[in-house]
Amino acid sequence: MLEDDSSDVIVIGSGGAGLRAAIEACDSGASVLLVSNGAAGKSGATMMAGADITLDGRGAASIGLQGNESDSKEQFFHDILVQGYYLNNQRMVEAYVRDAPARAKEMIDWGMKYYWDGKRAIVTQGIDLNQVLMKQVRNRNITITDDFYVTDILTSKKTAVGVAGFDVNTGNVQGLRSKVVIIATGGWQRAYSFTSAPGGLTGAMHAAAYRAGVDLVNMEMVTFCPNVILWPPALRGDIFPYILIEMFGDLLEKHGRPFLRDEYDPSIYRIATTTEWNKLIFSMAATKVVQRGDGSPRGGTYYSIKNVPVNILEEAEKIYPGWKWLRTDFSDLMNWLKEGNAVEVAPAAHYMEGGDRR
Repeated sequence: MLEDDSSDVIVIGSGGAGLRAAIEACDSGASVLLVSNGAAGKSGATMMAGADITLDGRGAASIGLQGNESDSKEQFFHDILVQGYYLNNQRMVEAYVRDAPARAKEMIDWGMKYYWDGKRAIVTQGIDLNQVLMKQVRNRNITITDDFYVTDILTSKKTAVGVAGFDVNTGNVQGLRSKVVIIATGGWQRAYSFTSAPGGLTGAMHAAAYRAGVDLVNMEMVTFCPNVILWPPALRGDIFPYILIEMFGDLLEKHGRPFLRDEYDPSIYRIATTTEWNKLIFSMAATKVVQRGDGSPRGGTYYSIKNVPVNILEEAEKIYPGWKWLRTDFSDLMNWLKEGNAVEVAPAAHYMEGGDRR
């Protein structure tokens, strides 16, 4: 049955995108119902993110950060297009580049914790993002429904009129009316057997939108993270080695050779370690190593820090005190790596660029 009470807008999903969408809709004068299949603000992909907000250096300086005055929105726009192989929707890129400084300042003013790393990014954590946004949601007249699993978008004459789903705790099925439905439930990484994504990213709402008549676009655009922990099982799917390799370490094939450094042109190695192409290039190179039979026993490669000086490791630990990151303790892994061992890693489905056409 459909509930008698209706909302102007139903937002499905309570990660960063869903929370910010609910805030924007409410500030625009709409009555908003935020629906989450878990606890609002404590479930979804954002909670697992080692997140950054990117913006041009001059824009960063304009909001009081350690920006680069020689940088510009035009250069930032150009670099995004180049690193996206010119496949980007350029109007969306233009809007992003234009608004990023204002949105970054907004989050800082709301109390977001961050540190500036000088590379066009305010680095933070998904947990902090959600906490800041949930505080803003609770300060507004936004209705929150936790533990409600949406299964379908309800339509009339090809127009959304609400959603159907069930209460996770009781199993009761019900419909919720609205004039607008916003889907903000992340990707469908769990369609892959090896992924860095949390369990809820199944693509269920993409399927619901498709059943409701929405076109799906760019679904083939999948970004793989190249050195996600494959073994040991307790850390399977974690991207911590990828975070570390941005500072130090090597990916090795089964004979102990750093295959990207040894087998590719130095310019390729530089691009792979300094640009957003790193995920693509590292993943492609690692896959080729496995395909030719030089991978690890479980179908991956190895991440090693055996050539990293002790003092460099000590400096890195200041960034991740006690080798803790996203509330996970990696000290045992780091001690094992410091002893000269290597951990098995492999490319894992990480980001989904495709989704529902507006």
